[in-house]
Amino acid sequence: MFKIENIKKIELYYSGSNISIIASMSAIYTYLMRLEKSVIFNLNKEPPFKLANCLPWYDKIREVKNSKHEQIINFDTFNDLALVEYVYELVNSSEFKINEKIATSLHVALSVALDSFQSIECKQRHLEMAASLLSFNASTCSEEIFRSDALSFSRAYGYALQNMQLLNSATVAYCKFEDLENFAIDENSVKNICKKLLHVVHVKESIVEYRVKNKQKRVCFNIYGTHYAYSTYSTAKSNQTPKDNS
Repeated sequence: MFKIENIKKIELYYSGSNISIIASMSAIYTYLMRLEKSVIFNLNKEPPFKLANCLPWYDKIREVKNSKHEQIINFDTFNDLALVEYVYELVNSSEFKINEKIATSLHVALSVALDSFQSIECKQRHLEMAASLLSFNASTCSEEIFRSDALSFSRAYGYALQNMQLLNSATVAYCKFEDLENFAIDENSVKNICKKLLHVVHVKESIVEYRVKNKQKRVCFNIYGTHYAYSTYSTAKSNQTPKDNS
């Protein structure tokens, strides 16, 4: 996913707000510090305050412009669950044992990526990983992280329920957000909304289309937990609605 050998100065950069990715970055920060690297933890926006009391190195997160570090690792395109799995394996296979800071960061990352382990993507290996992290004295922050949904998310989910189309004999739920900025939610929230639409009775597949930064995107899930499509395409094609094959 990224290479850090023989590099002394590294910048960890992320422009999003996905808590799982930020927590994985915290684990990587700890790991790189133990390798005696010079590391910058760079976010271009204020980190979620709910992380202040539970995420190691929260006080080290800052915005840095024009960094002169040798390598910048950009986390903008990483999948949250794939990232935490990668970091866990990276540290586990190294000469260093997982310490409390890394364990806490990875436990936060894993629990957020899997919606407090209630996600349809949660597998046996993830539960075993969580148990392993707890054995390394990971601090659990579920009460801090999983408070009631933000008002913006609740509004967006309500909009999705109110405006969704049920296709293919009501087995496919489809909805579209014209612009995420109007709802003050991020792409990770769209993914969670898409998952929640699978709870609608008879629905076996869910599709959500949305526009962000002038790009039209689509995210899809099915009842087997497969995130089976995630693609971008030009706004010229944005009016294409899935066909109803009922």
